[in-house]
Amino acid sequence: MRQAEALRDRLKDIPVAAIYCSDLSRSLETAEIIAEFHRIKPQARPGLREIHLGEWDGLLFDEVRLRYPDEYEKRGRDFLHFKPPGAESFLDCANRSYPAILEAVRATCGHIVIVGHAGVNRLWLCRIMGKPMDTFFDIAQDYGCLNLITEHNNTFHLDILNQTPRPASR
Repeated sequence: MRQAEALRDRLKDIPVAAIYCSDLSRSLETAEIIAEFHRIKPQARPGLREIHLGEWDGLLFDEVRLRYPDEYEKRGRDFLHFKPPGAESFLDCANRSYPAILEAVRATCGHIVIVGHAGVNRLWLCRIMGKPMDTFFDIAQDYGCLNLITEHNNTFHLDILNQTPRPASR
């Protein structure tokens, strides 16, 4: 909550036209906090959800390693294409989330905020930075961080990466 409040305070003087987020509760709650000063309602988009891990959702990595040792090893060799049981791969996640991000950009005139998830953010940042998608874990994405991306003539440019605002002291 403090990280979301720090982002809200950091963005309060920016004229934000729209705020988009996934429809998962943590993303929506963060977007609602950020939206307070702007008096706009966040727009939840299922396409912005974090990667779906199927049977692995909600498990700690140690639990996954113990319960699914062969699959865990396969995933370690090919993060981009591997799908846990009943899940999507990171490539599937990228193919689902890119159109949702582009739709948000094209539907809005002015500054937008997209409250994202680390996996989706990293995949999008790989595309913007021209990095291979299988290097996405090399991109730092701290909780509550700010990435500033500008767009001009359908070209995206990364201006700020992983900036973490400091929560106000209480």
